[in-house]
Amino acid sequence: MSLIKNSYITQAEWQSDIFSTTFAATHQDDGRSLLVTQFHAKWLTGDVVERLTKNCQKLANLRHPAIASLLDFHFDGQHFFLIYDVPSNAKPMETVIRTERQLSSETHLQTINQILEGLTALEAHGRYHGHLNFMTVWIVDDRPLLAHAHTYAILLETHAKKITKYTNGIFLSTEQINGLEGSSRSDMFSLGVMLYILLSHRWPIPYTQTLSELAKSHISEREPFQPIDYCSPLMTTFLNTLLATAPSQRFASLSECQQAFGMARIIHNPEQSPPAPEPDEAENTDTEHPTSVSKRFLIGLPLFTIIASVLLYMVYSVYMTSVPIHIVPDVQGLSVSEATEKLEALGLRTKVAGSRFSIDFPPGYVLESRPPVGREVKENRLILLFIAKRAEQLQVPDFQGRSWTQTLALASEIGLQITTLEEHYSATVDRSYVIDQDTTPNISVSPNISVGVTISKGYPASMTLLPSPISPELRRIAIEIAVLPNWASQTIVIQHLFDDQSQTLFSKVCEPNFETTLVQDLPIGGRLRIIYNNKIAAETDITAPAPEGETISSDNETNIPFLTF
Repeated sequence: MSLIKNSYITQAEWQSDIFSTTFAATHQDDGRSLLVTQFHAKWLTGDVVERLTKNCQKLANLRHPAIASLLDFHFDGQHFFLIYDVPSNAKPMETVIRTERQLSSETHLQTINQILEGLTALEAHGRYHGHLNFMTVWIVDDRPLLAHAHTYAILLETHAKKITKYTNGIFLSTEQINGLEGSSRSDMFSLGVMLYILLSHRWPIPYTQTLSELAKSHISEREPFQPIDYCSPLMTTFLNTLLATAPSQRFASLSECQQAFGMARIIHNPEQSPPAPEPDEAENTDTEHPTSVSKRFLIGLPLFTIIASVLLYMVYSVYMTSVPIHIVPDVQGLSVSEATEKLEALGLRTKVAGSRFSIDFPPGYVLESRPPVGREVKENRLILLFIAKRAEQLQVPDFQGRSWTQTLALASEIGLQITTLEEHYSATVDRSYVIDQDTTPNISVSPNISVGVTISKGYPASMTLLPSPISPELRRIAIEIAVLPNWASQTIVIQHLFDDQSQTLFSKVCEPNFETTLVQDLPIGGRLRIIYNNKIAAETDITAPAPEGETISSDNETNIPFLTF
């Protein structure tokens, strides 16, 4: 497979999360639209890069109408890139749901069926998705495309103990939340969450971004979700099976899951209320001979059926014509008094059933109603309102000097959101430690405020040793060199020493703000040296591969006089 690497031009940022950023891009040669996902360096240990590479090699030739085509991938020694051949009109499924709220239930069922087809194709190729949610499903021309198949699963499994808070954690299965390896059965759970949300317009379990709270919600002793009142029994059973907390209680395979969904989908009719329960059979207290009772029952059964049918029709007709039917109006964004007035004008009752924090609406305004907008209900039906509540003020701590792991843990503990603004080299702050933050410490802010931090990429002369995909006798070395803005220009030389021979790999006078990453495959047993202005800035022996990528940089400031520039 030929790597296109830099033969594309990135444009606007498309979407972002703690692991990666996706950009819209165009190919330099033919101008076709691409989407390029860049995984952030701090998550890419040597083991992760190796697993990502193997996964992408398996997906590179997989072509399916419900799976985003992976055109290319590469690792530049710092970031891992995925290049998807996706039209420019693609958009995350979450965007479609938010902007097109009137989509029919049949449309949602069709989308789920197409997603199932893609998941089944992945299973047939020995893959599973591992992080199915509304952001990893892209919509192109009303058809879903599964993106990032298995890539996020690798990162989640590797760094499970470091992650305490995650935006899309509610889609993760029990086993994934507990840091265990997923499977295609994990995809079934994620699919169940998606289907439940689409059919009911609510979360199957209490929403939270804290993984410890999610783990408490995944308890097998209780019902995994509140039943949806208009779902057919077969669809309810299907959802129960998908949302089982134990993987063994879900379907044995995605093929079996797809067959079950096909049956449930045929019978399911969201526009029709569930059928009335059959009347209980009267307890037979007749003491006559069983044969005579049976004969009498058989003779009277047709007459009883006719009479019962007429009576039921009359009751149904009177009931349906005497009680007006109304459609629940859209009251989202209205004050409680405005929503109450609008609903009571239709003969509907209201009750505030709960509140939660929202960044979209001010306190006291309606977030959602149950039953949701568009549902047909009878007059005098109680409509539950859920409103926005006022945010509590949180005090921003001083994150500077803390490691990224410590920063995430502290932010999660007090309920703050953290984003990475930039990554910079530093002569004094170790790699993955916070250099700066955009919100002043010790001030009070609302929970919707996201505190941005700048992370150190470590000393600007470092080497990361990784296993080489070419030969076990080689090491792949990512060499990072940079000149900080407050330094003078530097003559940077990179030397490779092997068998008493010296080879210059790089030599250049570099100005302030210069930075680059070089990747070399070099034989084990040699030595690599980075020299700044005739002084050794970093050096390392090229040793046998370690289980994970190890970074070597100089911590001896006495050998590097230009730190004071």
